[in-house]
Amino acid sequence: SISEPGDGLVSTEIFLLTVDPVPGDAVVLTVGGGSGGAGAEVVVPIIASQGFEGLSGLQLTLGWDPDFATLVLERGGPALSQVTTIPFSGVDIPMFGANNFNPVEPGVLTMIWDEAFQPSVGRTLPDGVTLFAIRLRLNETLQQGDSSSLEILDMPTDFIAASAEGGRPLAIGYPGDLQVMSEVRLGGGIRYYSHEQATVSGVELLLNQTSSGVTDANGGFEF
Repeated sequence: SISEPGDGLVSTEIFLLTVDPVPGDAVVLTVGGGSGGAGAEVVVPIIASQGFEGLSGLQLTLGWDPDFATLVLERGGPALSQVTTIPFSGVDIPMFGANNFNPVEPGVLTMIWDEAFQPSVGRTLPDGVTLFAIRLRLNETLQQGDSSSLEILDMPTDFIAASAEGGRPLAIGYPGDLQVMSEVRLGGGIRYYSHEQATVSGVELLLNQTSSGVTDANGGFEF
């Protein structure tokens, strides 16, 4: 509402915002996002939210701020997890591998996939399935509350989905948030059968695949 002093008049303008619904035959991918402390590794899933039906190919570019996070590599390719599998001759075969990806430059990762087992039929996956996840390491200089985003882009590799029947359905990508959370410290003590005086020193504890520690002379530990 807008009013002018002294004239007693009020004018009102109404704005209508229309949002086009996502077409039912569109291929929709969503970046799941991830959070962790500064310097920590986060797992970022790429989810097939809708329309992964009869596809013979898929290509895209993942982009993020290289000053916010760096890609974790294994054997020259991205460190992958949560990779969806394809049943073939009684064996579950990973749908994606390191050969499908190319870390072009810091903050840019391209991906190209083709259906190799049944190209004339294409590959169909249920809505909500995770295609794969990449691992990023957050910059150690970041502060609690800092955030950025990871997006599905069209450069340098266009975001394209190819149908086995021919043609290219509309491909839509939704970004995910990368966030720096406050650090959580864990600690405690190891004792024989809960006896306070019977502490156990020199025991190695494994918190996850990348964090471990050894109990001190008093049986204490902290992560």
